[in-house]
Amino acid sequence: MTFSGFITEYKKRLGVSYREISDATGLTPATISRYKSGERIPAKDSVHYQALIRGLTELAAEKGEVTEQEIIDDLSSVYSTDTDTFNFYGFRTNLSLMMDRLHITLKDIADAVGKDVSYISRIKAGTRHPADPGKLASLIAEYVSRKYTKRYQLEVVAELLDHRLAEVSDDNARQRLLYNWLFSDEENSKKYVDGFVHKLDRFNLNEYLSSHKGETSIKDELVDIEKKCLSYNLEDVLMLQRTLLDKTITEGQGSSLDICWNMSSSELNKTYISSDKLLRSLAEVLEKGIRIRIININSNPMNEMIDWLEAWLPLNMTGQIESYYLDRADSDVFISSLMVSDVAALTSEGLSDNKDIYRSYITSDQGEIDYFKRKFEGLIELSDRMIDVIGRDNNEDRREFLMKDKETGGKRTNILSTPPIYTISDSLLKKILKRNDIAPEDSKMILKYIHNERKRVMEVLEHSQVEDHIPEVSREEYDKKPVFLSLSGLFYDKDIFYTYEEYIEHLKQARDFQEKNERYSLLIRNDLDYRNIQIFIHENEWVMISKNKSPAIHFIVRHPVMRQNLEDMLETIAR
Repeated sequence: MTFSGFITEYKKRLGVSYREISDATGLTPATISRYKSGERIPAKDSVHYQALIRGLTELAAEKGEVTEQEIIDDLSSVYSTDTDTFNFYGFRTNLSLMMDRLHITLKDIADAVGKDVSYISRIKAGTRHPADPGKLASLIAEYVSRKYTKRYQLEVVAELLDHRLAEVSDDNARQRLLYNWLFSDEENSKKYVDGFVHKLDRFNLNEYLSSHKGETSIKDELVDIEKKCLSYNLEDVLMLQRTLLDKTITEGQGSSLDICWNMSSSELNKTYISSDKLLRSLAEVLEKGIRIRIININSNPMNEMIDWLEAWLPLNMTGQIESYYLDRADSDVFISSLMVSDVAALTSEGLSDNKDIYRSYITSDQGEIDYFKRKFEGLIELSDRMIDVIGRDNNEDRREFLMKDKETGGKRTNILSTPPIYTISDSLLKKILKRNDIAPEDSKMILKYIHNERKRVMEVLEHSQVEDHIPEVSREEYDKKPVFLSLSGLFYDKDIFYTYEEYIEHLKQARDFQEKNERYSLLIRNDLDYRNIQIFIHENEWVMISKNKSPAIHFIVRHPVMRQNLEDMLETIAR
């Protein structure tokens, strides 16, 4: 029996629906659907494997026909052969990731395994299962191990495998690790995304500013550039950066500081893009009223983009950063960066595989500054927005964005920390507002906001599905951490708390809303532990992460890889 056959057999045997299996196991309907189709299989003894046993056992107990041991034995028998347990979803996901990061073409893979390009293309797209997965993975692992042996390529392989460089230096060891990884379902990029979202959930900008009060950028060892200065030492980059930023802070006239980089090494990123000294100086630039525009070259892997987001989180929270991505990287061989303001410009370039070959040039010549400004504007024209940051001052942009988006088809999936605000009744809402001593004019504003949200969602439901994932808070959990209304879209400063009884009543109203709207689904999840953020996903279009307070802010993610990882994270969010 295959794994998909096991799922289908137990659905019939227990006389339940796939939704009931999802509810009993705590796994999302999307996960159960992939199990049913054979697209995905949980690793044996994994959290999902154990959840499946536990959920099916609970359902079987109601029928009294199947014992827990029978379920365990039947499920164990599925894992008797590699073919039966081939994780197609993990295989094609990892294959696509490896091809993208190492710039491997479909023809390269096709030639290596002796197949035509269309065959590999269909496997990569998920429309064709390989006849012999083990042989295919073995040939691909052998090819990659033999072909991609330069140091910068090995660094990429080590990063994909989540191993140290020394552990992938041996050809045979690298081939074995790649083979096992291709069969695995360990998507490290999701872990990075989940870690960032949890950090955002806990982050408090006021606490951060208080802990860093009085800190200033480092003023020593600045270069007297006069007109220009040239360096062939990578270690000079930080000093030259601080020189440019100091000159921008003291002489800049409130224009913009423009930054573009392509550094394919995590070590270089942390040292030259996200160092504490650089971030403190950039904070002073923002305080001066100078906006910052930044372009990320798209060759950077997921973990480095997330590292950047985490390090720059305090700056991004100000809403004064414009971030873009440029999907034009042809190779990881070169590393480069550009930093230009209205009073100075710094450009650097070198080889990622040899840090002794590096050149930096800083200038305050106005003609050269104008050239580098024009160069950056040209890069902006080729770039796409990576993330839009919406704060109180530009919240109208968010409202216009959502009003325009409501006309567009496509499933919406939301991860919420409380029952969806648009499902609450006016009578319950007024009761909560009155008990929290909310002023009449504020109450009127909140009611209007929620009415508009309800109207927008109802218009979406006319043509598309909406699926909300929420936790169910127990009385004990509530006593430790009371639940409040989510009003991040309104930027309302005061917390408006439910009583536990009001919270339960709103939860019931959300379930009633589901019964009345065919295209709406409410999923109670036991694996959600966010309390200060909401995640809104328009499938294949965008993801918005909304922080309720400290401060209230919205990140609209447009970068395709980041967006896809956030979408996929719906299945793997865990405490």
